[in-house]
Amino acid sequence: MISLFKEMKEEKFFKLLSLPAFISFLFFPLNASYLPTDPAQENAFSPKNILSFAEHLYQEGDYLRAAGEFQRYLFCFETIPPDADSIFFKIALCFRAGKNFQKSLDYFQGLVRDFPQSSYLDEARYQLAYVYFLMGKYKESLDTAQNNFSLIQSEKHKLKIQQLHGLNFIYQKKWLQALQHFNSFDETSRNNPLTLILKNLAEEGKNLPHKSKFLAGLMSAIIPGTGKIYARRTADGLFSLLTIGVTSWQAYDGFRKDRTHSVKGWIYGALSAFFYLGNIYGSVVAVNIYNGQLENTLLKKAGVTVDVYFQ
Repeated sequence: MISLFKEMKEEKFFKLLSLPAFISFLFFPLNASYLPTDPAQENAFSPKNILSFAEHLYQEGDYLRAAGEFQRYLFCFETIPPDADSIFFKIALCFRAGKNFQKSLDYFQGLVRDFPQSSYLDEARYQLAYVYFLMGKYKESLDTAQNNFSLIQSEKHKLKIQQLHGLNFIYQKKWLQALQHFNSFDETSRNNPLTLILKNLAEEGKNLPHKSKFLAGLMSAIIPGTGKIYARRTADGLFSLLTIGVTSWQAYDGFRKDRTHSVKGWIYGALSAFFYLGNIYGSVVAVNIYNGQLENTLLKKAGVTVDVYFQ
């Protein structure tokens, strides 16, 4: 017995629905304007019409209601219908498009587990890794891609999951590993347009003009504020230089007049030391921010590639 199908028949069906799909199932049985009006045509609630309406909702971008209608279609049968694997696949796509990723995973996993002869098997194995990627779970996506690669039969899907594997390295900012991965492809796969785009992104990441945290700290230790200027925070750097300069002068002035008994000297000396150490730490942080902004800009560029080429 198919696990998810069995849950439906055992009245566990509604736990598989997202809230919008649940509401659709209860309160919007079918869109009357969409259904046939000729009495000679099939019953509005026949499996065929439910399936047609589900396809219509999916094409309209109403993904979670579409998932509910596809599930309703399965619910029409006492036993597993012959097209159950394709319906499971469509439900998983609906939940993925509706950003209900956990339910999408449940259905893709159910398809892989319960339909070992399905023609959707290779795509479902790829989609499992892709849904983890969309969730931002890059390690899980990598593990899934690695575990499923040898099980995939289609050369097309082998390439897709390899490309997704490399994309996960890019999003983890493991530029060198990404490059090594793409260079390990055979010649045909290396020359694939998407592979070339991803490889170029990895190359860009590897060659980003990162600033050195050590150098920034050292520069600010020698001349306060210069580490921040090095990290492209000129105003912050000049402010640090001015603050430390003023407090240091006040401390010097106090000690010059009253020696070690100068309250002014000790107060401004402590402030100057505090600002000096903060200036070094702030320079290191500024470099981290600068490097992060460089990488995030590149990842936004990678995001455009994901939107265009991955699905």
